[in-house]
Amino acid sequence: MNSIERSLQQNCNCESVIVEDRAIGIQFNKQDGFSNSKLDITLINPSYSSSAEKEANRLNRILKKDVENYNSIDFVTFYFKSDDSTETVKIKDGNIL
Repeated sequence: MNSIERSLQQNCNCESVIVEDRAIGIQFNKQDGFSNSKLDITLINPSYSSSAEKEANRLNRILKKDVENYNSIDFVTFYFKSDDSTETVKIKDGNIL
């Protein structure tokens, strides 16, 4: 288990955490623009009291504090996945898109 997964499991009220699609190198797509490093995080059956955007911001702040070199990742996508829905929150350079 890597430090990102460990930190999320300690700070996220969810069934499980999947960290995948870590891509390094210049990438471009029409919707999200340019990025240099990318990370996808899926949180299975999360429980949070506010919105998915606020929870993604909270977790992003924790990861910046807890995980060495996390700030070098410029594009993070959080997927909040439950049995009946999936919410997606994209964070680029620390800002929600």
